[in-house]
Amino acid sequence: MESVQSLTAPLPLNRTARRAPQQDRARQRVERLLDAAADVLREVGYAKATTNRIAKAAGVPIGSLYQYFDSKEALVADLIERRVARQLERLRLEIDGHGKRNLAETVAAVVRALIAIHRQDPDLQRILAEEVPRSGRLKNQRTTDIAAIGLIQEFLEGHRAQLTIADLPTAAFVVMHAVEAIVLQAVNYRRDLLSSVRLEAEATRLVLAYLTASA
Repeated sequence: MESVQSLTAPLPLNRTARRAPQQDRARQRVERLLDAAADVLREVGYAKATTNRIAKAAGVPIGSLYQYFDSKEALVADLIERRVARQLERLRLEIDGHGKRNLAETVAAVVRALIAIHRQDPDLQRILAEEVPRSGRLKNQRTTDIAAIGLIQEFLEGHRAQLTIADLPTAAFVVMHAVEAIVLQAVNYRRDLLSSVRLEAEATRLVLAYLTASA
């Protein structure tokens, strides 16, 4: 399996971008454009978001936008990549901070991190998941999934003696997608649960029961 370090390394800029920013001022401008893209997406959705709207929201000339991105799709792809990098870093920090504790505490930390990832900016999360064309986000989603599963598998390896499941790659896949499915349903239909300790507790209980179930 690919190393966790390589899976969680910062993602490269989308290759449809015209040029990568090299100087601090240019990087700050790109960050401003990405922040503006997020604001515009929340305000009007993906279909109505345009490069003109985004440039105006960022306070930069449209020509400056096209120095770095040749289309709205390229800009949104980089926005997704930035989100992915931050989400994976949050998950990695939670696992690193709890990996030496007992199984229940570490599972709770992993579940808490997965919930926190989706609790941050749920409106943007929904737009990126539902409105951005699949062709523009599937590669990013695949990268996220592989990296997150790799982190969870590493955590499971450290607690192997307490588990009844032998196939840890599959167990990591099941844990990640089970919790993610629960949280995405909360984002779409029960946002009150995102800030509820009950959701974290029940999801933790579900994962623990799966990992330690008798044959």
